[in-house]
Amino acid sequence: MCKMELKLENKVVLITGSGQGLGKGIAECFLEEGAKVILTDISAKRLDRSRLDLEGKFKQSNIFTDR
Repeated sequence: MCKMELKLENKVVLITGSGQGLGKGIAECFLEEGAKVILTDISAKRLDRSRLDLEGKFKQSNIFTDR
């Protein structure tokens, strides 16, 4: 759960290392704030798992990957 008011509604954010850990947590916070996120990670496997997890919680139309 994100505890910030970042005013990211309709903003596009690129997040590196979003396949796990801090990067994934940041992606989740930004999605909660209404941003469209582009997920990137060096590991395609981690990136896919992260994307599927986030798509289960948020609108798919707000989540993009670099693959």
